[in-house]
Amino acid sequence: MPEANKLIEKLLDARKRMDILTCIKKKDSKKARKEMEQHIERSMDNILKNFKFR
Repeated sequence: MPEANKLIEKLLDARKRMDILTCIKKKDSKKARKEMEQHIERSMDNILKNFKFR
């Protein structure tokens, strides 16, 4: 993955974590849960796509 794409992925992840924290601060547990589930699924997908066997 080119370096620019890695940076974009990191920024998107940071933004999603900020969104989750904002939901928590607003006490919107349903939206926070939904955002967290999406974040976890995306992270798992990224791990599985980029996993390399030795």
